Amino acid sequence: MSAKNSAPRDGRSRPRAITDRKIEAAVREIITTDGPQAVTIERVSEVSGVARTTLYRRYRNKFELLQGVAEEIVPPLPRELEIDLEGFRRVLEAFQIAFSTRGIGQLMTHVLSADEEFLAAWRERFIGPRTDVLRDFFERGVNEGLLRPESNDGMMIDVVLGAFLAGNAMHGELPEGWASRLAERLWPAISVSTVELEPSILDV
Repeated sequence: MSAKNSAPRDGRSRPRAITDRKIEAAVREIITTDGPQAVTIERVSEVSGVARTTLYRRYRNKFELLQGVAEEIVPPLPRELEIDLEGFRRVLEAFQIAFSTRGIGQLMTHVLSADEEFLAAWRERFIGPRTDVLRDFFERGVNEGLLRPESNDGMMIDVVLGAFLAGNAMHGELPEGWASRLAERLWPAISVSTVELEPSILDV
């Protein structure tokens, strides 16, 4: 097999992909044994065998390092979905895939016990961009008159995120179909019903 054919499908060179896997494995190991605060460029270099100069060329600090590894683990969430139950289900199913990806649930559990500086950076760099997808869904739904105004007040995002964190902590890994069932439970609370959408006799 040629080097070209054996290269990763995402466009990275094979040596780059091997180095990425070493870094990812080292970060997982450090978080598992000592928590996210213990993740530093120096410690990752020591555990992974990847030179510090290589790590510093990619990441300026440990927050960028953790964000980079998390981006590799967690797939992007879908945007511009239809504002209906199926669209809501697809957003939550993407959340489930993210939380069920090997290691990310454990990472989230450790993050909750991290210091405030780390939590602030994690919210800004990792949690924020993902909840923005959900916030966009709610905002578009409210603007189009398909979702209740209160669904876009921020609390529903807390409910969804809290449900995933709690579910992951309780089950270890969220069972198949969990996100779909969550969508079905929450949809009546956020959607404008068919009756509400129908014009009243006074509007005729």
